[in-house]
This record gives sequence, C-alpha cells and structure tokens, in this order.
Amino acid sequence: MADKVFNFEDQRRIGDIGESDFLRIYEKMKPVKSLDDFRIDFTLKDGKTVELKTDSYDMGNTPNFFMEKSTVSGDKTTAGGPWRSKEHKIDYFVYYFVKNKVFFWFRPKELVKILDKLIAKNKLREMVIKNKNTRGGYYEARGYKISRESVEPVLLKEHKVE
Repeated sequence: MADKVFNFEDQRRIGDIGESDFLRIYEKMKPVKSLDDFRIDFTLKDGKTVELKTDSYDMGNTPNFFMEKSTVSGDKTTAGGPWRSKEHKIDYFVYYFVKNKVFFWFRPKELVKILDKLIAKNKLREMVIKNKNTRGGYYEARGYKISRESVEPVLLKEHKVE
C-alpha cells in the first residue's frame, strides 16, 4: 500500500455513499447532515453528533480497522479519525465497512484512550497513505492498523445491515 496513491475524488465518492447509507439506515434517529460545521458529519434527533468514517475495504480480507490519527498537507498537520472526533467533542465515531454493510459505533474519548494504549504497548508502526488532492497536490493520511478485536471493550454497537 506504500506505493499506492489514492485519489481524493474517489475517496469522497466512497464517503458520500457511506453518508447516504447512514441517512437511510438510521432514518429513525433522524440524522441531519451538517452543511455549515464540517467538524460534524451528522446531528441526530437527540442532539448527539456523529463522525462517520467509510472504509471501502472488504472486512472479510482484514481483521483490522485503519484508524487515521493525522492528516499532513504541506507543513500543516491536523488530527484525524477518532482523535479529531475527540478534539471536536463529537459524541459518536462510527466506522463503516461499506462493502459489508457493517457499522461500528464508538465514543471517541474511550476509543482514543484504548488506541493510544495499544499503539504504545504494541509499538505499532504508523502507516502513511498518500492521497492526491483536487489541485494536483498531495496530502498524507497517517494512522494505524488496529485489530477489531482489540477495541471490542469500547465498542458500543456493531450493526450488520441485512
């Protein structure tokens, strides 16, 4: 994967599919897509906020999540994934394997706590995923392969859509 460069537009299309699925599948929670605050993907009818991460990988081919910790563009580094959700005080970080139609729900604060421990304890190596942006430049998503089993203690809900 080190040599592969992902295209921002392709990744955005995958994210759009995930968001469309989320709106339909969780219709009873009345999710509203945030159009003015890009730190939030959805606000639910109870006022809780959601950050949705859509993964196009087939979860049958890996026991892992890719938990993005940061995004690097030029000399600017910003928090990513659950770390970003924690920083922005989002209520739920939801990881969605779109091919398998499986949603994993977490509270960012609890998830980050266990991720930081796993990364330190297991001396996990940071992965760098290169992405081409819409202006022809590049940015990097940096994060870790984390086994799904290792974060089960903080998993709120795993929802397989039939």
